[in-house]
Amino acid sequence: MAQRRYFWERFFTSDRLAQSLANGDGARAEQMVDALPAQGEVTLVGAGPSDAGLLRLRGLQQIQQAKVIVYDRLVSEAILNLVRRDAERIFVGKSTGHQCEPQEQTNQLLLEQARRSKRVVRLKGGDPFIFGRGGEELEMLAEHHIPFSMVPGLTAASGCAAYSGILLTHRDHAQSLRLVTGHLREKNALE
Repeated sequence: MAQRRYFWERFFTSDRLAQSLANGDGARAEQMVDALPAQGEVTLVGAGPSDAGLLRLRGLQQIQQAKVIVYDRLVSEAILNLVRRDAERIFVGKSTGHQCEPQEQTNQLLLEQARRSKRVVRLKGGDPFIFGRGGEELEMLAEHHIPFSMVPGLTAASGCAAYSGILLTHRDHAQSLRLVTGHLREKNALE
């Protein structure tokens, strides 16, 4: 019963299958249906500034359909409470100077889970593509021919500014906005 449920969930939620059907590409759609039970996929979902109300609708849909959630320490309990109850949750939190899992192990974990034909969501705080490692994770998935998709999150920079009532830009006062990280790629890069 679980395998049947999994097949139909994937059938009705596959963006690539829907696109093939919409384009009238029956041969491609048939090929995709044949691959549904055997092919895993990964979706990177930005959790925003960890307010469940600011999670994008598409992100909510993805975390409720995932069999595996790989999340970091910036994802709030309120957002984790929205995850499908039977999903496996894997914590890969990092903080400056302390890593539970090095990035390479997180990449390997995503790869292994997708190769087990699982629908995986990599849930990251903020927007995974603004000073996150989302790009590195997607490069690795592409290298290994693992299907992936992305749901950007509300960046913490704009979310926190909005909560504080601070305008990041204003036509009369600010004509540009810069997002700068306080971290270097390698710890001793300046030495």
